[in-house]
Amino acid sequence: FKKEYNRQLALDFSLFQFFSVGENKISQVLAYFLDVNQNHGQGDLFLSEFLKVFTDKEIEIKQIANVCEKIITNKRRLDVYIKLKELTIGIENKVWADDQINQLKDYSEYLEKNTNGNYVLFYLNPYGIAPKLKSIDEKLSHKLYEENKLKVIGYKQDLIPLINTWLINCEADNVSYFLKEFKKYLEVKFLGKNTLNMSKELREIIYKNEREIQHLVNEYKSIE
Repeated sequence: FKKEYNRQLALDFSLFQFFSVGENKISQVLAYFLDVNQNHGQGDLFLSEFLKVFTDKEIEIKQIANVCEKIITNKRRLDVYIKLKELTIGIENKVWADDQINQLKDYSEYLEKNTNGNYVLFYLNPYGIAPKLKSIDEKLSHKLYEENKLKVIGYKQDLIPLINTWLINCEADNVSYFLKEFKKYLEVKFLGKNTLNMSKELREIIYKNEREIQHLVNEYKSIE
């Protein structure tokens, strides 16, 4: 299939292969698309879909601020900070870095103090794994979950489906193309969705190391 169609489809090509795309860059992309004033030309489309999926009430989209790497103290930066008339959104995007001591606790206290309690703090990571206790203690996290002020979301089960919805509704072809490439990058880089070339290489490794691979599969299942 690849030999037959690669000239037309360039199956392994990604525009992201030319850039260093880490945790900060992913946050910048998210902040960009969730900003109603950016030059993607879609107005509040992306933010509206985000709010529809991840909040439980109708919110008037009147954006006051959209900041990537919002400095809240000398030691803390919130990856994405969006202030609306009725609600403030904070997104902590965890890809490779470990949780810092009291990190989410500090974010929640800052948002509580500066929004009169009208906020949602999203903890985003590839698989939707809950934050560690050193970042926010169980009692406080349970309280915030109950009040819908803290939500854990993942690339796999939440962000990728949201991007699919954005793609359905986006009217600009060049913006849609970028979103498709961004989605593909997240799937390959973090979720193990292989290109055809990667699959071929992995199959060769498996054939040559059958016994070791079986042990890996067993261990992976127990970890998962």
